[in-house]
Amino acid sequence: MKQHCRKFTLVEIIVVMALIALVLGIAVGGYKMSFGEASLNHSIDQIINECSEIRKSSSCKGQAQRVWYDHEHLAVMSDVIVISLPEDISIQIGNDNIVERQENRDLFLFYPDGTAEKSDMIFQSGNQKIRLSLSPLTGRINRENLNEKKQ
Repeated sequence: MKQHCRKFTLVEIIVVMALIALVLGIAVGGYKMSFGEASLNHSIDQIINECSEIRKSSSCKGQAQRVWYDHEHLAVMSDVIVISLPEDISIQIGNDNIVERQENRDLFLFYPDGTAEKSDMIFQSGNQKIRLSLSPLTGRINRENLNEKKQ
């Protein structure tokens, strides 16, 4: 008996390679987007945690302490911290995008009695938007993800 050895045609190989390329393109695109979101989330988490420590430090030292945006270093800073931000970040305070204005700007001000100057801003990187609101009575930062669908 004669065995037939079937080989793949060029068209079949090209179709399979095109499908593999399509799947990889979708996977890599999703990975890049999630990496950017993770970078912004990490920066925001750091800001919230460090501001909590600065609020405590303000009470211990008995003097007001501020946290500001430094455009030269693309970072949120205080006298003791530097938090790097994603390169494609925008920070909206009122109608001002302070990253585009290329100037330093105070973001948060904490007082020794545990209170703070009211502050409300939106951080955006890619498609992700996060609002940080500093409560004047408690001196705590509230985080709101503006991308979640509201019900």
